[in-house]
Amino acid sequence: MLVLYGAMIAVPVLVSLLGVWQSYLTKRVGQDVMRDLRRELFSLLRRLSLRFVTGALTGDIQSRLRDGPLQRVVRASAHGSDAVLDL
Repeated sequence: MLVLYGAMIAVPVLVSLLGVWQSYLTKRVGQDVMRDLRRELFSLLRRLSLRFVTGALTGDIQSRLRDGPLQRVVRASAHGSDAVLDL
């Protein structure tokens, strides 16, 4: 009987700890993906010609970065990985 009581306490605690671990890993993967994307984006921006950068409006470049496909990938990596790991 004492073993059953112990199991009734241990199982929910273990499930909770595994949930915390899963959440940590999900967030870590999302942050790593975003870091890699930002580094790649910065590298691409550095390779742009000076003529393009000086001729383009700052807001135009920023809005392309903010609203472009890259942002959709960032959102999917941050929020979509929860759905993938819950399967």
